[in-house]
Amino acid sequence: RIKEAFGLINEAAMSAAELDIQFKRRDFIILQRGSLALAEKQGMEKGMEKGMEKGMELGAQAKALEVARNLLDILDDATIAAKT
Repeated sequence: RIKEAFGLINEAAMSAAELDIQFKRRDFIILQRGSLALAEKQGMEKGMEKGMEKGMELGAQAKALEVARNLLDILDDATIAAKT
């Protein structure tokens, strides 16, 4: 509340031009904060998407290795390589 009171006192002492500059400065700061928040959100979403893709790739590789290991005592190496 004290900050608000000081802010009001400071604004009351400003000319119309100074107030206009002050409001434009606040608007600019608000826009910049919004832009940063949006960029961070989009970056997180993209990172999660890439992480999921990488996880799926690793999972598929692990599954292929598991199948190959299970077939080792049944099939020859060439057949296993062709199927995995």
